[in-house]
Amino acid sequence: MGIEFGKNARKQITRGDMVASFQYVNGEESLCLWRLGALGSPLALRNDGAVVIGLSAAYKYTEDDYLVRQSTKLAKVMGFGRSKFSAYRIASFIQDMLIELLTMQPEPIEAKPEDKAEVAVRDKHVSLVFH
Repeated sequence: MGIEFGKNARKQITRGDMVASFQYVNGEESLCLWRLGALGSPLALRNDGAVVIGLSAAYKYTEDDYLVRQSTKLAKVMGFGRSKFSAYRIASFIQDMLIELLTMQPEPIEAKPEDKAEVAVRDKHVSLVFH
């Protein structure tokens, strides 16, 4: 199953030519990052890749060494190349967005229709009628 970035987002934040979208991926609160495209919608996904950071992995990005290593890889995936400046921009963006991810509400659980029933008591006999 594919992910439609931004379609069902709880919140989107744009910084320069990057977008952070807070949405649910496989039921988990996630931070999705991608590079803005030049064609069509201003939030269009280019042919470059996107990045998803789930809440369960967010703690890793609080460690500077991990953040720097991953940001260098993510810069290439997102189509920014291997420049240190691009990696810095991505690392800074991730750090700023982590608090938003941590405060994101869990995915709403769709309410199941409850079984409705009537209880009738007559002459010490109980009868149930389910609707």
